[in-house]
Amino acid sequence: VYVALADFDAWCAGADAADVKGRLNRFCDVVEKATKQYGGRIEQIIGHGHLLSFDEAKLRDAVRCALSISATIDGEGGPPVVAGIDVGTSVAGFFGSDEAVVFVEAGVPVVVACAAVEYAPKGVDGPHGVVVADGVRNALARDEAFSFTRLEKTWIHGVNAPVQLALVERDPDAPSDFPNGGGDGDGASQVAGDDGDSGDSGDNGDNGGAS
Repeated sequence: VYVALADFDAWCAGADAADVKGRLNRFCDVVEKATKQYGGRIEQIIGHGHLLSFDEAKLRDAVRCALSISATIDGEGGPPVVAGIDVGTSVAGFFGSDEAVVFVEAGVPVVVACAAVEYAPKGVDGPHGVVVADGVRNALARDEAFSFTRLEKTWIHGVNAPVQLALVERDPDAPSDFPNGGGDGDGASQVAGDDGDSGDSGDNGDNGGAS
């Protein structure tokens, strides 16, 4: 899962420094609490965006997490949230030696998740919404909590075939099981590490799940 504030750089140009700091702090707080609540892990903070990972068994929770963050932040004014989600195997962690350590995130799911936000629909306040790859839509197509709207296939740099994307939203007719980000709703669960470990930031490993 890649989640970010849409058009944040443009918004910053006309905002007060205190408002920028407050908005970022609030966003980071909501993302951190929602990720923990839904059983994910923050892999990396990239400027005003966060790269999250979830175990494949928690794909539904990954989508719920992104939608919860979006619903919480979008209702507060300022830049709306955009998110992209794909499922598959990726690598994330710190690699190198004592002299040169670098954080690496690699794999098609990471590429697709980060690029998908560029295809979020444009609203009054800019792009917004949660965009998923077709693998996510196929896995959750029968889940009554979600509604999907297919977007056009698109070529994404680093992927050797066109990618089918879809916009996912909460189904308004479905029973609500989406507590706001960081709340104490029924989605609460423990943070999961890459391979079932405690999730120390220095661990390297494959993430077979949602990015």
